[in-house]
Amino acid sequence: MTDVEIHQRLELLLGLGLGFLESGQSTGQTSRTLAACAEALGLPDAQLDILGSRVTVEHISADGAVSHARGRASSIDVIDSARLRELSRVVLEIERGEADPERTTARIERIRASRTPWWWSTAGLVMLAFFISLQVGTGWDAWLTAAGVQLVSATAAALAGRFGMPRLFAATLQTVLSGLVAILLADAGLVQPAGAAAALAVAWLLILPLPQLIEAITDAVEGEYVAALTRIANVGITAGGIVIGASVVLYVGGALDLAHSGALELPDMPWYLGLVFAALGAIGNAIANGGQASLILPAAMLGVVTSASSQLLHLTDLHPGWANSIAAVLLGFVAVFLAGWIKYPYQVLALMGITGALLPGITVFRGILREMSGSSGVEFFAQAGTTCVGLGVGVAFGVYFAVLTSAKRVRAQVAPPVRRR
Repeated sequence: MTDVEIHQRLELLLGLGLGFLESGQSTGQTSRTLAACAEALGLPDAQLDILGSRVTVEHISADGAVSHARGRASSIDVIDSARLRELSRVVLEIERGEADPERTTARIERIRASRTPWWWSTAGLVMLAFFISLQVGTGWDAWLTAAGVQLVSATAAALAGRFGMPRLFAATLQTVLSGLVAILLADAGLVQPAGAAAALAVAWLLILPLPQLIEAITDAVEGEYVAALTRIANVGITAGGIVIGASVVLYVGGALDLAHSGALELPDMPWYLGLVFAALGAIGNAIANGGQASLILPAAMLGVVTSASSQLLHLTDLHPGWANSIAAVLLGFVAVFLAGWIKYPYQVLALMGITGALLPGITVFRGILREMSGSSGVEFFAQAGTTCVGLGVGVAFGVYFAVLTSAKRVRAQVAPPVRRR
């Protein structure tokens, strides 16, 4: 193999690695995928190194000549379902020996450059917010407010991204703008204070990059500690922006005397409506994350499975956080097997189920009500944070258990074989 051919293959591997990271795949899984592709491309001794968002691919030939390619992912805090699926198809072609390095590299670059239109993602987020608010309860005014507030938040995020605003400031902007809209609607009497609180709970939860939290835990479990710390830092920065923005909003809400005098208990929702809203929420999330038509039915199914298991567990005396974490274990397990059939990575499928049914919206809702009524809601916010961490751990454990118990064909969807050097 000539030096030019080696360099072409290294550039292909580099583009593939960056594409996977930018589309939401975990560091460990990306490393294993690149190792399998390197062997299929005739470079079994290639050295692969992923450090946070940086990827380096290196090869030392028999005569001592060193070839390398390195680059940095533009972002590792989003999941793009369509890009992940297209990149997975490229991997299959490489492993079958059907890939021409030059043409495949150009194809990978086109995939990396592709983006889901912001208006399509925004429509999915608005739909997701609407159906999550239905699960919270309250009334129709809260549901419409949640959709409107999410539209403001998503538009602010798109504008912040267009101008390259740092994540901390972008999260603060989203939180403040969405919060002020809800507070002003409540002050004008267009929505009840409880409805405004429900809308804020949904909007602020959706700002939090839950995929990053799941991937951070997955990376930590797989020993990719630098990558895990990088992702946790991204989550922490975003959470910091939410805290700053929420402080401003809750101060304004208190100044407007929007105290809620009612109880913190919400009306019970019939179990069948919970299943329906979870399925619709998962569909909205699929659209928001660039999912194509082929993802709609699996997303709805995972929303129903996750909601059903969570509701069954809530019938016991389990703490809600534990019930949701256990349901997340089942979600991670099912996502691995489903990934083997529909060719979407398990991370995408797990995200559909979590946001469709398990987000601690009611907990955040109660914390916001407490703050708006002049009391401390820290207890509820801490519980919501613990629940989010539990969801990430649960999904990671479900994936790990699936890998241990599944057939070789299914394991290959999560952990492609790595050549021992």
